[in-house]
Amino acid sequence: MDSPATTGFQLSLQQKRVWKLQRAQQFVSQIAILLQGELDQQRLHSALIKIFQRHQILRTFFQRSPGVEFPIQMVEENAAFSCFRSSLGEMKPGSEEDQVQSALRTQSEADLLDGSALDVALIDGAPDRHFVLFTLPAVCADFVTLKNLVVELQEHYAGVVTITNQSQQYGDYTKWQSQLLQNNDAQSLDKLSFWKLQDTSSMTPLELSCQKTGGENAAFATAAIPIRLPYSVLHRISPSTETLADWLLSAWQVLLWQLGGRPDFAIGFVSDGRGCEKFMNAMGLYAKTLPLRISMAPNRTFAECVRATGKMRASAIEHQDYYERTDDSLPIGFVMEEEVSPQTVRGLRISVYALRCEIERFHLALKCLHSPDACVVELIYDPAYFEQDTVERISQQLSRILAAGSSDPNSTMASLLSLNVEPEESAEPFDPTAVHRPYGSSIDDQADE
Repeated sequence: MDSPATTGFQLSLQQKRVWKLQRAQQFVSQIAILLQGELDQQRLHSALIKIFQRHQILRTFFQRSPGVEFPIQMVEENAAFSCFRSSLGEMKPGSEEDQVQSALRTQSEADLLDGSALDVALIDGAPDRHFVLFTLPAVCADFVTLKNLVVELQEHYAGVVTITNQSQQYGDYTKWQSQLLQNNDAQSLDKLSFWKLQDTSSMTPLELSCQKTGGENAAFATAAIPIRLPYSVLHRISPSTETLADWLLSAWQVLLWQLGGRPDFAIGFVSDGRGCEKFMNAMGLYAKTLPLRISMAPNRTFAECVRATGKMRASAIEHQDYYERTDDSLPIGFVMEEEVSPQTVRGLRISVYALRCEIERFHLALKCLHSPDACVVELIYDPAYFEQDTVERISQQLSRILAAGSSDPNSTMASLLSLNVEPEESAEPFDPTAVHRPYGSSIDDQADE
């Protein structure tokens, strides 16, 4: 029988997947928040306590039993909040960024599964420059959770809280998910049958001709290469998140067809998992990797591919709550995330300085971090499977396909596959900072033909 101080829950499907993926290596979700201006220490501490007390997932630890595959997540209702404090001057010499990253690495090396999940550190830089570091095990936090931490810190510090999901806790979600998948009504059976038709378990995982072999037993690590989006692309693609995702994912499919030598394959699409509005402000691991079955045709135009991709993504998101598999092998991925906007409250500017979220073991993934007026696009790769110069060439190829597809959306897949010349923009020197550019105002009319 549970003591009054603790409550136990089974893991969600998302947690089970990450638990198996991380093996002996702890996956983490981390964010460093930059505070610029005159800091009210008491107000900050009060805001942190309110966030900690409001969300059970931040007070979760994992009770493991010998011979049992998955632990029980236990909520310590009376857990005390603690925040380690230091200054950059007390740390090893180096740039501000190096020191913050070093502090994040130190947090990530602690065992986050046996005590309260949330590890918080406050680092003082200059008198008007401070950092709050949040580190959680990946089984407790996805990208949206990290965003929500920033938003709640902004609102609690301001003393104006608009968040409304006061009673939504992750334990409630795990119960809801279990009950949903046990329903036998017509709607549930229809949504479950969708994933049976999309089953990728019989498909050989996609391997690219340029990847290395033998990385299966290596420790998981990631690196990133920015993708130069030709300016013409950003003038032709709508700034809406959905349209941008469809264009990027369509170009990604063309390139994977070329590099993998297969017109039929599957990739992992990371959805935020928050189809229900009541989950939008909640914290926990809601994000899930959904398999997208790709079937390319040489005579299909790029515009047709974009439209088909949009329908495929929308269908996957519509049925995401009924996706049950936790062991799909999807080494190639696609990730689209919304950036959280900086806010100035009571004279303090609160913004994201660094962020890390590990909930997958992709060998190679296309990732876009989107905001209302700009985007950052990267190739995230595992060095155990890809060399840096190989990924740099892949980024150039993808930029070329995007430029050609946006210039002439009626180009066929076959013509995009045969590209062997650099686009006009390639005459400009490659600038890694150019991945963050403003959008144009409209989409090319040809894309709707």
